[in-house]
Amino acid sequence: MIETLVRSVGDRIKYGAKVRGTLYYGGSSIVCQGLRFLGILISTASIAPDQFGKFATAVMLIGLCGLAKEFGQNSAFLSCTRSDPAYARFHFLLSLTLSFVVVLLVVVSILLLPGLSDLRPAIPLLALIVLIEGAYVTPMMIAQKRFEFRPMAMIEIAACATWLLCVGLGSRWYPVAVTLIFARMMESLVRGASLLGWLYRNLNQGEITREVRLYYGRFARLLTPQAWVENLLGNLDLLLLKCFTTETDLGIYERTQQVVRIPVSTSVNLVDRVAGAAYSREQESLPLLQRSLVQFISVIALGTIAGLGIVQLFLWFFAGPLLGAGWKNAVSSLWIWAIPFCLFRPIVWNFNLFFQATSRPRQLLFSLVGMLVVLLIVGLIVTPTLGSRGIFVALGCSYFITFAAQTLWCIRLLRRAPSSEAAFPMATPSK
Repeated sequence: MIETLVRSVGDRIKYGAKVRGTLYYGGSSIVCQGLRFLGILISTASIAPDQFGKFATAVMLIGLCGLAKEFGQNSAFLSCTRSDPAYARFHFLLSLTLSFVVVLLVVVSILLLPGLSDLRPAIPLLALIVLIEGAYVTPMMIAQKRFEFRPMAMIEIAACATWLLCVGLGSRWYPVAVTLIFARMMESLVRGASLLGWLYRNLNQGEITREVRLYYGRFARLLTPQAWVENLLGNLDLLLLKCFTTETDLGIYERTQQVVRIPVSTSVNLVDRVAGAAYSREQESLPLLQRSLVQFISVIALGTIAGLGIVQLFLWFFAGPLLGAGWKNAVSSLWIWAIPFCLFRPIVWNFNLFFQATSRPRQLLFSLVGMLVVLLIVGLIVTPTLGSRGIFVALGCSYFITFAAQTLWCIRLLRRAPSSEAAFPMATPSK
């Protein structure tokens, strides 16, 4: 009886921390989305579509060159339940070192590839973005694992407010792609300086032993392919458009993606870091893990429906007066093609987060590879003809097929779960 009481109290404490974390992070996400949406309105009305295409190309370049720093270390650190601070220190040093490699690749690509020559004035800004983001990923994950979502919420709001200020002033005085890149750099700088100033003591403690290196090495063998596939998946749409369409079409697609992010911001972005921390913390307790998965899926589904409604109302009543008839028609024509993609993406992201946080690399890798293959095949077929509309068709097919497969996996796991804890084993990297 005492054991049952203790377990019940522990479950309530964990559940309370999860609820508070969801409220803090979800509230900040809503505020940040509001700030970003205001920035989208200001910049879209002032900057030409081809400049957004150049900005999307810069983002794609950073992403593709980022393959050089993806060795599964983020998943390894997120899944780590050991208290030795050396694991955080090793992750920080590794991420920062690999960021310099990414900077080198970005600079060389811009200087040597003719299609990227327009980005030469932005080389210093792009280099700073890569280095800053590489430096703050570790303290961000530390705060996430500790459920420190209240200070994280304030940091995110400050970073988004800085971005809005830069976009608002820059769109008026210097309406080009460099302004958008500068705004992202300043956002990263505020976020990085805040996180490093807050948690820097956790980054220089502990002795990096052979055991620490072996831990990350074991995960690297399993998760490096997954990280590379995930990176390619996040940039393949822009790469296909860069190859088959114009800068203007690419810019319209980039602006439409900003609108498409609203259902994501009202659903999975409200709970993603809380969910990842909850899945990682509760992976030793099957009942808590099952409850969390169902709860987060329910919240995400409701948020997705609300987000779709918000976007449709905006396009009907507000897009014309705020953006102009040209932008309204361009975005509205793409939005219809993007609806299936918007429906399935938040749930798929939650499943991916669940597999990552509970050390299930096989399921996560299969999901990502399947999405990449479908997106590539369908994209190569339809993009030359349909342009950005074809990309949304390919994305919709990719996420629908992955959603169906992930749902079947989880149904089988949950059906076997009540028999015993062994029916839902936590996968760990083999030695």
